[in-house]
Amino acid sequence: MNTAMLSPKTVYAAYLVVKFADRAYGLDFLPSEISIEVGKSRTQGQVYLSPNEGRKRPLGHAHSPNRVEPLRSRLLQEEGGAICKRKDGWMEIELGSFFIDGNDKEVKISLKEVKGQHLKGGLIVEGIELRPKY
Repeated sequence: MNTAMLSPKTVYAAYLVVKFADRAYGLDFLPSEISIEVGKSRTQGQVYLSPNEGRKRPLGHAHSPNRVEPLRSRLLQEEGGAICKRKDGWMEIELGSFFIDGNDKEVKISLKEVKGQHLKGGLIVEGIELRPKY
């Protein structure tokens, strides 16, 4: 999407809006990679997708399975949020935030996991929402 569609001089947060099927599997074994690009600036981070609040992490993973863990960078200005349940029944995960400086640029947001060889299923994606953060 082009930043001309957004308000200038505004910090936006990107949220992935999802549901998990009753028999979701393989989504939280490895973290998924998130990235946000605004023009030539790119930020990367990680998120564990987990439909189960108390599910244990594989050995070597000390992070909460419901915690979004973006890496520090210029665009992601603070730690991402946990998976939050919305009033409409969907769940949202804050992927990160970015600043619109008023110049026309393209915004690209992605979530992917390509390093593991585990089967995955049961993730239902409604889309990505962009909302002013402040």
